[in-house]
Amino acid sequence: MTDVAFHWAPSSRRKGIARRGLVPGSLSRNRLWRPPFVCLSRSPAYALGSSAAQTPVEEPMDLWEVDLDGLPYESLEVVAWHDELRVYVHVPKAALTLLATHDPEVHA
Repeated sequence: MTDVAFHWAPSSRRKGIARRGLVPGSLSRNRLWRPPFVCLSRSPAYALGSSAAQTPVEEPMDLWEVDLDGLPYESLEVVAWHDELRVYVHVPKAALTLLATHDPEVHA
C-alpha cells in the first residue's frame, strides 16, 4: 500500500510543478518567504484549510497527491499539533499526481 499525503498549490504553478516537482525553498504563496520545506497533510481538506489560514485562497488551487514511499524517512518532519508533514527534500514529479482543482469563484 502506498503512503500518501496532499499538497495544494496555486494552479498558476501547475506547469512548474509538473516539470520540476515540489521544491523546498520555493517562494511561498503569500510571496513573503522561502520555507526550507514543502508542507503536506494527510487530509486534502485540512491541507486547503491550513493554506487558507495563512493567506486567503482567492485563486484556483491544484490538489496534488504525494507518494511518500520514495522519500527518505529522515527528510520528513511531523508537526503533530498541526496535522502537517514537512518535507525537507525535493519531491520528484514522478511522486506527484494532480487530483483536482479548487476554484474559489465557483465554490463561493
